[in-house]
Amino acid sequence: RFEELGSNEFAKVSFIIVAGGLGERLGYSCIKLGLPTEIITEKTYLQLYCENVQAFQSRARSSTGNDGLIVPLIIMTSE
Repeated sequence: RFEELGSNEFAKVSFIIVAGGLGERLGYSCIKLGLPTEIITEKTYLQLYCENVQAFQSRARSSTGNDGLIVPLIIMTSE
């Protein structure tokens, strides 16, 4: 029941990642989203988030029947 209710709202969804600051305290000189999430594939956090948003978008397109539906991903960074 709740899944059906949520499916009706797919077209209204956006994702926002707040990615301020570097990973210097972690011994990493780039943004923290560039850190690997696992050792074997070295997939970064950003890649992982993008894959999840793409999967959500694919499900949203199937659910709504709108093949052109785009789920926005916004990345906020600091200077």
